[in-house]
Amino acid sequence: MKKLALLPIMAILSLSATADAGSLKDAVKDELTGDTKLACEALLCLSSSERPSECNPSLHRYFNISHKHLKDTLNARKAFLSLCPAVDDDKQMPSLVNAIANGAGRCDLAGLNQNAWQQCRNNRFWGGDENKISCNPQLPSYCKAYYTHNYTNIEQPKWKCTQTVKEAKLVYNNTNDNRRVQSNWNNARIEQVERCVAGKWVL
Repeated sequence: MKKLALLPIMAILSLSATADAGSLKDAVKDELTGDTKLACEALLCLSSSERPSECNPSLHRYFNISHKHLKDTLNARKAFLSLCPAVDDDKQMPSLVNAIANGAGRCDLAGLNQNAWQQCRNNRFWGGDENKISCNPQLPSYCKAYYTHNYTNIEQPKWKCTQTVKEAKLVYNNTNDNRRVQSNWNNARIEQVERCVAGKWVL
């Protein structure tokens, strides 16, 4: 399991190797001030699934950074996180800033399920027949980057199908040639398969 103690931010905040996020307040009160302090705390808090009450001020500051266009919001949040001096002390820190700015607040269950609902709704709109719809969304690339970064310890959600439909599918015995031509029909069989038409992201 990845540990926050590996973050170079810990050195900036003068935390011990065994410190946890709950000790943030005492550790930084005399070290950093203003947005510099909040940026370092936000980096720590947004790198973990564990977010104690000490994280509230920095998270409030971070998520209050909002603009009309998403790109402007993400850029402003990156600029805020980059105020932490630790960002310049490790070559992986800029990618952490980028992963957090793109993933935090968008890759939680609420954000993922809203996105999944929209995808399934769009499929239903364009497909017309609900029985022909597949609903099995993939994690966005920016979420994968957030979950798998070396300096984050975020539990990755899994897609859970909550409704399926059964249908008959024509499967050719010769898997190297699935063309629907008369000469291959004698080598085909019908199988019952299940297709997901509704679901949700869960931990």
